[in-house]
Amino acid sequence: MSSLFTLLDLVFRLASLLFLIRFLLQASDADFYNHLSQAIIKVTDKVANPIRVFLKPYGQFDFASALVAYLMSLGFFILFTVATNSSIDWPNTLVIAFARTAEILLSFYWWSILITIVSSFFVQQGVHPAIALLQELVEPLLSPARKLIPALGPIDLSPILVLFTLSLLQNFVKQIT
Repeated sequence: MSSLFTLLDLVFRLASLLFLIRFLLQASDADFYNHLSQAIIKVTDKVANPIRVFLKPYGQFDFASALVAYLMSLGFFILFTVATNSSIDWPNTLVIAFARTAEILLSFYWWSILITIVSSFFVQQGVHPAIALLQELVEPLLSPARKLIPALGPIDLSPILVLFTLSLLQNFVKQIT
């Protein structure tokens, strides 16, 4: 039974991540012509478009995708609670689902920044479309940090500040859950 819950946790986390990435694509004004962007848009629009009828995008923010990501986290906790024959404590469950969604988003940013740092050492001539997309998604976090910590020649220390901040936020969110 434990392995089934682990598998379900993974599926719900990946589904939430997919919709969070869809939210970030529009929020960060990422390249929609990137093949990965197109794939994410095609997969997520089938679920998010009916919600967009009621929850319209506001500027660059596609709240329908963010809502679906939250509902995926909420759905996992409801499924887990029902499967363990526990009663649902709605206020607590709603907060935990929000914290889980935030933790997924923070983990995505943390790993994306780490991947872009490591790939910058290896990829010199051309940039892979996945790396280019990750760079576009993390740039809104890195640009304010670059204003605080200027580059030291070819060395950019701003990702370290952002990774440290993300780690602090992850610890805070894990304490909530």
